[in-house]
Amino acid sequence: MPSGQDTGTDADTGADTALVEVLDSVVGLYRGWLDAWLRERGLSAARVGVLTRLRYDGPQPMKQLAARLAVTRRNITGLVDSLQADGLACRDANPDDGRSTLVSLTDAGAQLMDELKRDHTTAAGALLGTLPDTTREQLRAPLAALRRVLLDIHEHRGPDRP
Repeated sequence: MPSGQDTGTDADTGADTALVEVLDSVVGLYRGWLDAWLRERGLSAARVGVLTRLRYDGPQPMKQLAARLAVTRRNITGLVDSLQADGLACRDANPDDGRSTLVSLTDAGAQLMDELKRDHTTAAGALLGTLPDTTREQLRAPLAALRRVLLDIHEHRGPDRP
Protein backbone atom coordinates (compact mmCIF):
# COMPACT_ATOMS: atom_id res chain seq x y z
CA MET A 1 0.00 0.00 0.00
CA PRO A 2 1.40 3.48 -0.87
CA SER A 3 2.91 5.49 1.94
CA GLY A 4 0.48 7.84 3.64
CA GLN A 5 -2.60 5.86 2.59
CA ASP A 6 -4.96 4.92 5.43
CA THR A 7 -5.03 1.19 6.08
CA GLY A 8 -7.44 1.48 8.99
CA THR A 9 -5.22 -0.44 11.39
CA ASP A 10 -4.60 0.45 15.02
CA ALA A 11 -0.91 0.88 14.22
CA ASP A 12 -1.80 3.59 11.70
CA THR A 13 -4.02 5.32 14.25
CA GLY A 14 -1.16 5.26 16.73
CA ALA A 15 1.23 6.67 14.14
CA ASP A 16 -1.28 9.38 13.22
CA THR A 17 -1.77 10.21 16.90
CA ALA A 18 1.97 10.52 17.39
CA LEU A 19 2.26 12.71 14.28
CA VAL A 20 -0.58 14.96 15.44
CA GLU A 21 1.04 15.29 18.86
CA VAL A 22 4.39 16.26 17.33
CA LEU A 23 2.74 18.70 14.90
CA ASP A 24 0.69 20.29 17.71
CA SER A 25 3.81 20.62 19.84
CA VAL A 26 5.91 22.13 17.04
CA VAL A 27 3.15 24.59 16.07
CA GLY A 28 2.69 25.62 19.71
CA LEU A 29 6.40 26.03 20.35
CA TYR A 30 6.93 27.96 17.10
CA ARG A 31 3.96 30.17 17.94
CA GLY A 32 5.49 30.87 21.36
CA TRP A 33 8.83 31.71 19.74
CA LEU A 34 7.09 34.02 17.26
CA ASP A 35 5.01 35.71 19.96
CA ALA A 36 8.16 36.40 22.00
CA TRP A 37 9.93 37.70 18.89
CA LEU A 38 7.03 40.07 18.21
CA ARG A 39 6.85 41.22 21.86
CA GLU A 40 10.53 42.21 21.65
CA ARG A 41 9.42 44.62 18.91
CA GLY A 42 6.45 45.97 20.86
CA LEU A 43 3.94 44.03 18.77
CA SER A 44 1.44 41.23 19.24
CA ALA A 45 0.32 38.49 16.90
CA ALA A 46 -3.16 40.05 16.86
CA ARG A 47 -1.85 43.47 15.76
CA VAL A 48 0.39 41.91 13.13
CA GLY A 49 -2.56 39.82 11.96
CA VAL A 50 -4.52 43.01 11.25
CA LEU A 51 -1.56 44.59 9.46
CA THR A 52 -1.02 41.43 7.42
CA ARG A 53 -4.64 41.30 6.26
CA LEU A 54 -4.50 44.97 5.29
CA ARG A 55 -1.18 44.43 3.50
CA TYR A 56 -2.39 41.51 1.38
CA ASP A 57 -6.14 42.16 1.10
CA GLY A 58 -6.10 45.96 0.93
CA PRO A 59 -8.49 48.40 2.61
CA GLN A 60 -11.60 46.80 4.04
CA PRO A 61 -14.56 47.51 6.30
CA MET A 62 -14.07 46.73 10.00
CA LYS A 63 -16.80 44.08 9.88
CA GLN A 64 -15.04 42.20 7.08
CA LEU A 65 -11.67 42.54 8.79
CA ALA A 66 -13.13 41.12 12.03
CA ALA A 67 -14.64 38.18 10.14
CA ARG A 68 -11.38 37.41 8.31
CA LEU A 69 -9.47 37.41 11.57
CA ALA A 70 -12.22 35.57 13.48
CA VAL A 71 -12.42 38.22 16.20
CA THR A 72 -15.31 40.19 17.64
CA ARG A 73 -16.19 43.68 16.48
CA ARG A 74 -15.17 44.99 19.88
CA ASN A 75 -11.78 43.29 19.55
CA ILE A 76 -11.13 44.60 16.04
CA THR A 77 -12.09 48.10 17.17
CA GLY A 78 -9.48 47.98 19.94
CA LEU A 79 -6.83 46.60 17.59
CA VAL A 80 -7.51 49.22 14.91
CA ASP A 81 -7.64 52.00 17.53
CA SER A 82 -4.17 51.04 18.78
CA LEU A 83 -2.76 50.69 15.26
CA GLN A 84 -4.24 54.05 14.32
CA ALA A 85 -2.77 55.68 17.45
CA ASP A 86 0.63 54.31 16.41
CA GLY A 87 0.22 55.64 12.86
CA LEU A 88 0.21 52.16 11.30
CA ALA A 89 -3.41 52.06 10.09
CA CYS A 90 -6.09 54.61 9.32
CA ARG A 91 -9.84 54.78 8.90
CA ASP A 92 -11.48 56.50 5.96
CA ALA A 93 -15.06 56.87 4.82
CA ASN A 94 -16.25 53.92 2.77
CA PRO A 95 -17.26 55.31 -0.66
CA ASP A 96 -19.52 52.30 -1.23
CA ASP A 97 -21.30 52.46 2.14
CA GLY A 98 -21.65 55.75 3.99
CA ARG A 99 -22.44 53.90 7.23
CA SER A 100 -19.06 52.19 7.47
CA THR A 101 -15.38 53.04 7.38
CA LEU A 102 -12.54 51.37 5.54
CA VAL A 103 -9.41 50.43 7.44
CA SER A 104 -6.18 50.89 5.49
CA LEU A 105 -2.49 50.44 6.03
CA THR A 106 -0.54 53.70 6.28
CA ASP A 107 2.86 54.17 4.67
CA ALA A 108 4.42 53.63 8.11
CA GLY A 109 2.40 50.41 8.47
CA ALA A 110 3.57 49.18 5.07
CA GLN A 111 7.18 50.00 5.97
CA LEU A 112 6.84 48.14 9.27
CA MET A 113 5.47 45.09 7.45
CA ASP A 114 8.41 45.15 5.02
CA GLU A 115 10.83 45.33 7.96
CA LEU A 116 9.03 42.55 9.84
CA LYS A 117 9.09 40.25 6.83
CA ARG A 118 12.80 40.81 6.32
CA ASP A 119 13.66 40.47 10.01
CA HIS A 120 11.40 37.44 10.51
CA THR A 121 12.95 35.67 7.53
CA THR A 122 16.39 36.27 9.03
CA ALA A 123 15.40 35.16 12.55
CA ALA A 124 13.45 32.10 11.40
CA GLY A 125 16.30 31.21 9.05
CA ALA A 126 18.71 31.30 11.98
CA LEU A 127 16.35 29.09 13.99
CA LEU A 128 16.06 26.59 11.15
CA GLY A 129 19.80 26.88 10.59
CA THR A 130 20.32 25.05 13.88
CA LEU A 131 19.01 21.92 12.14
CA PRO A 132 21.30 19.79 10.00
CA ASP A 133 21.08 20.46 6.25
CA THR A 134 19.64 17.01 5.60
CA THR A 135 16.86 17.53 8.16
CA ARG A 136 15.90 20.90 6.64
CA GLU A 137 15.83 19.31 3.20
CA GLN A 138 13.68 16.42 4.44
CA LEU A 139 11.18 18.86 5.97
CA ARG A 140 10.60 20.89 2.79
CA ALA A 141 8.43 18.49 0.78
CA PRO A 142 6.07 17.30 3.55
CA LEU A 143 5.59 20.83 4.90
CA ALA A 144 4.88 22.11 1.39
CA ALA A 145 2.35 19.29 0.90
CA LEU A 146 0.62 20.09 4.20
CA ARG A 147 0.56 23.77 3.26
CA ARG A 148 -1.14 22.93 -0.06
CA VAL A 149 -3.80 20.85 1.74
CA LEU A 150 -4.47 23.63 4.25
CA LEU A 151 -4.64 26.29 1.51
CA ASP A 152 -7.10 24.13 -0.41
CA ILE A 153 -9.29 23.73 2.69
CA HIS A 154 -9.11 27.46 3.35
CA GLU A 155 -10.00 28.26 -0.25
CA HIS A 156 -13.07 26.00 -0.26
CA ARG A 157 -14.33 26.96 3.18
CA GLY A 158 -13.49 30.63 2.86
CA PRO A 159 -11.62 32.82 5.33
CA ASP A 160 -14.64 33.24 7.60
CA ARG A 161 -15.04 29.55 8.51
CA PRO A 162 -12.67 27.23 10.35
